[in-house]
Amino acid sequence: METALRRCTTAAFGGHCKVVEFLVQYGAEINAIDAEFGATPTGWAIEYLREMGGFLGIELADLALRSSEASRLGEAVSDAISGASECEG
Repeated sequence: METALRRCTTAAFGGHCKVVEFLVQYGAEINAIDAEFGATPTGWAIEYLREMGGFLGIELADLALRSSEASRLGEAVSDAISGASECEG
């Protein structure tokens, strides 16, 4: 089983979807946990996508929220600076 797991993990990490499909079709356990890292092929696929800049949907939503909050904060600071310069004149 460790050999099938290693092949499935290697294929998943490399982004080789068709190879993963083939291995699973012929009995590779998709949720097997490797002994070395305690990870599944799914975990390695996610790691592969992260290396390419991929994010989970919830992470993108969080980044968008932070960006929106930062934008609003920037506008508030800009408004405050404008207001302060009007007071000086």
